[in-house]
Amino acid sequence: MWRATLWSSVKMFVLVFVLCFGFGAPMIANDETHTLTYIYTQLSGGESLPAGVYDFSAMGVLDGHVIDYYDSGTMKKVPKHPWMSKELSATYWEQGTQSRRSKQQWFKVNVDILLERMGHNWSDVHVLQWLHGCHGDLHPNGTVGFRGAVDTYSYDGLDFLSFDYKHAEWVATAPAALETKRKWDGVALLKDYTRAYLNKECITWMERFLGYRRNHRQRTPPPSVDMIGRKARAPGTLLLTCLASGFPLKDVVLEIRRNGRTLAREDGVTSSGVRPNEDDTFQRRDSVEVLASDTAQFTCVLRHRATGLHMETLWDGKILSAPAADVVGGFIAGCGSVAVLAAALGWFLRRKFKGAPDKASDRADRLQQFNSKQGLLPLAADRSLDSDASSGSAATSQYSLTADAGGQPH
Repeated sequence: MWRATLWSSVKMFVLVFVLCFGFGAPMIANDETHTLTYIYTQLSGGESLPAGVYDFSAMGVLDGHVIDYYDSGTMKKVPKHPWMSKELSATYWEQGTQSRRSKQQWFKVNVDILLERMGHNWSDVHVLQWLHGCHGDLHPNGTVGFRGAVDTYSYDGLDFLSFDYKHAEWVATAPAALETKRKWDGVALLKDYTRAYLNKECITWMERFLGYRRNHRQRTPPPSVDMIGRKARAPGTLLLTCLASGFPLKDVVLEIRRNGRTLAREDGVTSSGVRPNEDDTFQRRDSVEVLASDTAQFTCVLRHRATGLHMETLWDGKILSAPAADVVGGFIAGCGSVAVLAAALGWFLRRKFKGAPDKASDRADRLQQFNSKQGLLPLAADRSLDSDASSGSAATSQYSLTADAGGQPH
């Protein structure tokens, strides 16, 4: 039963794989423009879920990288990058854990409300998700200027309800969401709080996280640049591969040079594109086939003009006999686990913020077939999806989900 009803979740992981290995570099924010989002996912039919699949999960995502994570298995918010662990106190993680546990209860209540409203079976697997966050421009003085925001709920991978930031109103993208839209539009405090969080509090946290990450990058070891030669499939040819990893900025230039001349696509150069590592750095692999009899000097060059980065490695003429998968397998492994998911999320966030971020039509684009729901509730407004929920309902008790002590609203 769960295999069929979990199809949308399966498509999520398929898309993650394709994005990492099929389309080259993941599309994430560049060095001037940044995104901070929080993603919450609730699955129904918990008892029928396979081992290792949790009914509730949540994560924070900065520029396409997962920076914190929580699920109903561990019931603990944890850092996913060393700089998050180092810069934020134990109190931050304790308060974050309590916040996520409260959101977990809210989602459990509201997925039941939606199942009843949709006429769906409680034993089947359905997905309620919430994505919300901000998009900002980093200024030279380290401050971030607000550029746009997103606050969207989806059900079974389709848009359900979203917040139109410009007009401060909720947009129902499914008939079943109309009841909730009418209820939430009638609560002025909810709209005011949502706008204030997106354009102020979210931006403040983004500034902090970017500062923490910048400090970490300044202490990061220099990148590695290697050049590997191996036999190609065609007789009498070699495949030269230029591997660069550990560089902190995405917009670097990687080149293969023959006797000082930069080879281009017309010369047969292929590229993996820039991919994320799990330590908040990036990697890239370029290759070219050459004649085994070619006695020219081949050099791998990694450079970044703005920072003055310039590294060169001369091929030593050694030829490896290992197959391609073994030669580059460890390099590509950086696209695994959390980093792969971050790449897929980066692609999704890029789509969400593309164009005019304040238009309701942008909110109504298909939310995504993988992960994207969150549970942020206002300080003093019932954000239950049930339009008839009383003030004493379980969902109503979630007023303070985004107003935790110490200004920790995630």
